[in-house]
Formats: sequence, structure tokens, C-alpha cells
Amino acid sequence: MTPAEVRVAEPHEAQTLSALVSAGLLAVVRADGDLKVLDASGEASAGITVGLPLCEQIPALVGLEDQIQSLKSSPGRRIEMPNVSVVSAAEAAARRDISVVFDRPGRCFIVAIMPSLANNALAVEREQSLRQKHLLEQAIA
Repeated sequence: MTPAEVRVAEPHEAQTLSALVSAGLLAVVRADGDLKVLDASGEASAGITVGLPLCEQIPALVGLEDQIQSLKSSPGRRIEMPNVSVVSAAEAAARRDISVVFDRPGRCFIVAIMPSLANNALAVEREQSLRQKHLLEQAIA
């Protein structure tokens, strides 16, 4: 790999990523070309063990080894799994969106696990409904 192929994260990018992970909005798992976990960070990655097979540790990825490996030869392509139930050691089952990409410069797979947008939309709608009900009750009183 030549120096031109290596892209170093800017300090603000690293800080932003760290803030998202700390806030519980993102978990990141990196795996090598053989799909062995290199590292993991974030609440939703609790219980994932470095050195063990990625797809054996994230049930949503079981059986997808060939599709994940195919990302190496398809620049820009990703596997996306919205609104998947994820159980981790840190929390009860939660709905998550999972994306898998192959990072060519880093020669590794990256799995991003985020709170499900579909689930959040329902929560926002419920909260808005409760607020409207509360305002109506105040107007009547």
C-alpha cells in the first residue's frame, strides 16, 4: 500500500466518531479479510470477542459470509439490514440497523450498528401523540 492510498482520519472525524459511540448511537466492529474480529467499540458490540469469527458473533450475519466476502470485489457496495433485533451483553433486545462495508485502504470489513430509524420513527410519533393529548387535556381543563 502506497502512502497515497492511506487516508488518515482528521482529528475532528475521530472525535465525532468517538462521540457517536459514547452516546450509544453507533457501534463499530472491524474484521479482517478472513472475517475474524479485529476490534469492537460501542454498547451494541458488547460481548463480541476479538479473534473469533464475525458472523458467529452477530446472529444477523450468520450465513452471509460469502455475500460479505463479495464486498471486496464490489467497491462502494454495502450490505444493509434495517430494523434487526440485536441482543447484546450490555442491553436487552433492541432494534438496530446494521451495515457492512469493505474498507479497501484498511483492508478490513466494517460493521456499523445503529439504533433503528424505523423504531425511532414510531417512538417519535408516539411521543408527539402523547404531547398532543396532554395539550388537549390542558385546553379542556
